[in-house]
Amino acid sequence: AVETERRVAEQRARFARDLADYDALAAPRGRAELGDDAPDPVTQGFVLLHVVEELYQHAGHVDLTADLVRHSTRAVRGAARPGEHPAVGVVPPPSG
Repeated sequence: AVETERRVAEQRARFARDLADYDALAAPRGRAELGDDAPDPVTQGFVLLHVVEELYQHAGHVDLTADLVRHSTRAVRGAARPGEHPAVGVVPPPSG
């Protein structure tokens, strides 16, 4: 946990430094791996938007994982409601 906290603090500090002289229309300061859908020209604004999208996507993954664990734990303890799928805590679709 200590190593994770150190790495998070390091990345937060780097992000703050990067934003200190942020210019949305300027070229990125570093080399970026770009996909086919990248705009031309690539700007710092595009890179920041991509970073925010990635953060929210990963936050969504964490949220879904937490829901799965929470519902699985509840089901194992016998607390799932009748008709709920024990693994995810939702009512499965009708079969057939």
